Amino acid sequence: SMHERKAKMTELADAFIAMPGGFGTFDELFEAITWAQLGYHNKPIGLLNVAGYFDPLLQLIEHSITEGFVSRSNGGLVLTADQPERLLEMLEQRVAASPAVEDRSALAAEGTTAEGLAGMHVRKASGTHALGPKAVTRKRN
Repeated sequence: SMHERKAKMTELADAFIAMPGGFGTFDELFEAITWAQLGYHNKPIGLLNVAGYFDPLLQLIEHSITEGFVSRSNGGLVLTADQPERLLEMLEQRVAASPAVEDRSALAAEGTTAEGLAGMHVRKASGTHALGPKAVTRKRN
């Protein structure tokens, strides 16, 4: 199922990057943000803001913070850059500074399984992409 695929993506990824895309991208992006907000993971989430594509979304997030619907700290879960190299640097810094979340019992309690899924698909120049250990390294204990 879609939910199982996203759970597997979250399990395998060290970070997430959303590139310009449509509703599927938004769904995957906001699920990654929501799961981070709820403490299911602490993996960095980045927006590659190509040609200002995500400017309206970033304005909406800021508006939600101003109106009190999103905390400033949760608003800070999303990193943004308009250059891929800069976004990767920001994600690497966040990964290096974040301890791994080992307990995934909250996901299991919700009925989420990660069996049989290979992870996130990659579409040409759009979508949300999970970055695994080869793309963003994480020091593991």
